Amino acid sequence: MQTNLVDKFKFSNSHIPRRIKSINEIRRVESIKNWFSQIDNQLHDDNNNFDWSLIGYSSLFVFKEEGLIIDLLYHLTRQHGFDLIILEPSECLAKLDDLQSLKNKKATMVYLKRGDLLRVVDPDRATTKEKNKKEFQKKLKKTIDSFNYLHPIIFITSVAALDDMSPELREVGYFDLKFEIVPPTLTEMGEDFINLVGPEYCSTEFKSDLSKIGKLIISTFSGYRRQNLIALTLRRIAYKENRLLNFFDLVNLGVRGSSQYDSYPEDENKIDIVASHEAGHATLAIIDSNGENIPDYATAFPDKYYNGIVADSYAFNSSRFGRLSYEDFRHKIRVSLAGRAAEQVLLGKEKVTVRSASSDLEYASALCAEMFAQCGISPDIEKESLCSNNLAINLNPRSTIDEKRVFKLTQVYLQNQYEHVLTLLKKHQGMLTDIKQSLIQNRILSQNEINKIIKKFNYKEVQQ
Repeated sequence: MQTNLVDKFKFSNSHIPRRIKSINEIRRVESIKNWFSQIDNQLHDDNNNFDWSLIGYSSLFVFKEEGLIIDLLYHLTRQHGFDLIILEPSECLAKLDDLQSLKNKKATMVYLKRGDLLRVVDPDRATTKEKNKKEFQKKLKKTIDSFNYLHPIIFITSVAALDDMSPELREVGYFDLKFEIVPPTLTEMGEDFINLVGPEYCSTEFKSDLSKIGKLIISTFSGYRRQNLIALTLRRIAYKENRLLNFFDLVNLGVRGSSQYDSYPEDENKIDIVASHEAGHATLAIIDSNGENIPDYATAFPDKYYNGIVADSYAFNSSRFGRLSYEDFRHKIRVSLAGRAAEQVLLGKEKVTVRSASSDLEYASALCAEMFAQCGISPDIEKESLCSNNLAINLNPRSTIDEKRVFKLTQVYLQNQYEHVLTLLKKHQGMLTDIKQSLIQNRILSQNEINKIIKKFNYKEVQQ
């Protein structure tokens, strides 16, 4: 009867581990492995007076990708002979009572999938949703309090960030054991992706710079689901074309996605617009960085579903990883604005496309909001007497007054930076035009090809 109850829980699980075949494929989880071993060892110990709080019987994992955590739990519970129950948010409240009736002598690991029930309860809202949240958290605490080492039920959940979980569930006795899984490095991400595709499908050139692959993966194919689809698409390309894959096959999918469809009829006018826009991003990246940020690649693929992309230099970004300065934020903002500015320079202000820069402007606005609202950076930082005029941080993120203030600061700042970008592009219009024409002819430019184009221009100058 007991087995049937556990099986009933298991049968409800829709997740089938597919990411990893072995626990050894996940890096830097030794502390979690050790925790499972401690639980296993203690279950075989005859010390009835052992204080289980020293090991912990409810834990919180902090990691962006929940699917990998579930795969990790799947392999660890199999390795130690534990039962694993995965509860969807919709069934958590109803099944807590059933869990208390389990009488397994071996450990039962209960994973609560991410959902609103674990978030902060809003006492000012008397909605059914908030009532269910409060009831669940109260019942969950009671269930954890009833821990019995003879029939151990151990609760686990995970969050992408600590703010995703109510502090009421992060007290002594309740999810007081926290494991943070360190994300892989760019090189490791590149290595993992090559293994996902299959090294036998990849050329030596493709495998030569794993960090560059990792950078493209993290910026374009976030999440294992997308990476798996892209890997399969690459294998199909290798099979159909009977050749080894190269880096630009991955770049091409970064622009096009994994869908297959007949080529959209080419429109020379649209090609001209897209090449102008992407040439602006590439040219400004080079000029504003004094030649340090020469893009790894630039593309112009006008089609029904996509346009183009310019990828910053990996070496340039990695040298600043984790320590971005105001100058770096300003550079990112200027590069974001350069697509629209280049259209204005090359096509005329009335020919600027209305929608093509919307995502660029969203990104630039978000960077400004982070600086001005969260980090105390002044939009007048370049003026010595005004650089400290925005140090106060708003502690109420829902303040509409501060939203209006930050929006106004952002508007003025972006206007000033846009004018500066226009000045730079006009000054270096020769280089801008050459990059545009090369994009029209070749559609994809590598860093080496961009270097060949710009070497005849004097673009290295200190910018303000």
